Amino acid sequence: MPVSEGVMRPAEPPKAPPKASLKSRTLRAGGWTVVAHLAGQVLRLVSSLVMTRILVPEMFGVMAIAIVVQVIVALLSDIGLRQAIVQNPRGNAPEFLDTAWSLQVVRGWIIWAVCALIGLAMFALARSGWAPVGTVYAVAVLPAIIASTALSSAINGFASTKVLTANRELDMSKVTRIELIAQLSGLLLMFAIGWLTRSIWSVVAGVLLTSLVSVALSHGWLKGHRNRFRFDPGCVKEIVAFGRWIFVSSALGVLAINGDRLFLGVWLSASLLGIYAIALNLTTVVEGLAYKLFGTVSFAVFSEAHRDTPGRLRELFFRMRLPADVVFLAAAGFLYGAGQLIVDLLYDHRYAEAGAMLQILSFGLFFTRYSLSGSLYVALGKPQYQTVVQVMNIVSMFALIPTLYALYGVPGAIWAVALYRLPSSIAVLVFNRRHGLQSALFEFAVLPAWAAGWALGWGLSRLVHH
Repeated sequence: MPVSEGVMRPAEPPKAPPKASLKSRTLRAGGWTVVAHLAGQVLRLVSSLVMTRILVPEMFGVMAIAIVVQVIVALLSDIGLRQAIVQNPRGNAPEFLDTAWSLQVVRGWIIWAVCALIGLAMFALARSGWAPVGTVYAVAVLPAIIASTALSSAINGFASTKVLTANRELDMSKVTRIELIAQLSGLLLMFAIGWLTRSIWSVVAGVLLTSLVSVALSHGWLKGHRNRFRFDPGCVKEIVAFGRWIFVSSALGVLAINGDRLFLGVWLSASLLGIYAIALNLTTVVEGLAYKLFGTVSFAVFSEAHRDTPGRLRELFFRMRLPADVVFLAAAGFLYGAGQLIVDLLYDHRYAEAGAMLQILSFGLFFTRYSLSGSLYVALGKPQYQTVVQVMNIVSMFALIPTLYALYGVPGAIWAVALYRLPSSIAVLVFNRRHGLQSALFEFAVLPAWAAGWALGWGLSRLVHH
């Protein structure tokens, strides 16, 4: 026997199981994302129905401002850690994941510290008489609620990057379960404390427990790299270079997204702002699905396609746009036709004004569907397009809301909230055209979905009221 045949060869490492096709992983991830969103919205609706019967409307105005402050600070410190892990070819490397996680922890504590300082500043303004009397900014408990609610950002900063790795691989099953378990845990605590105390602090307790459960499960349940503190200079440089446009886009976008409550908080009483928050929350039942799908599944799909098969991007883009446009346009029509009915069925007479607000806000869904293009731009390495879009959004909002409020009062301001994204949507069509992603026929072909949704909503309202 030849010597070579008698030598023991080292065993070959086991081959990794073949990865499922992009289409099957996309459908599976999309399915889990829809399940997560719908289940989450059911939980939020149940929460809203229960808590509106426990707390007075003023408290919803206070929580709306507290959440807005936290979101604004969070987005003003966004350097694209999630997008970097999903988009970067090195996104699975341990040193890259650890560096991103370490930056995430630091960022979480910075968010809390800044929010606490804002709360302290609001307390000082209220004590000195600078807060507008009768508005939500004059409510005594607001500064403490802002600082306490923001603790969730510090907690969330410790979440494992296993969540983002699962997002990169379009493996959303356990991530979805973690979200729902955490949300349900927070709601149960909120209901229990709220029932016993009738206090807004029950909402804060629920928010904090949701974050604690989510972070614990992200480390203990998901498989993948265990994070430790590490700052690799090369990885920091890559993350910062990629994230600078994300930072600018987020910094501008946060004002465009949340500027409505900042404006209305000056003009409206805490109770009326709380009613507006209810109408806005009903609109985001649909909008939230768009941001969830586009920001997680679509972004991961476009990023992988851009890395591996860039020739498929146009096909994937329109394949995703068609069902998204139909759903969001139909939902816009339905909410316009049945907005008042929805509010009347879900809430008591104190919230009746939210019906007309919901009908106006429904027109914003015409523009929500274009956010899919934003995910594509980042995947293509063109986040500067998103920056342009956000600049247009903020200029439009800050010009339109005060103008229409001065002319037509509160209804005018709400119409401004619904329509301020019109100019930026035109810019999106221009950017899409540059990359061969524009079709005039498609834009007009999907519009009948709004009429179909309106007819269903109007018919349902007529049937119930008569």
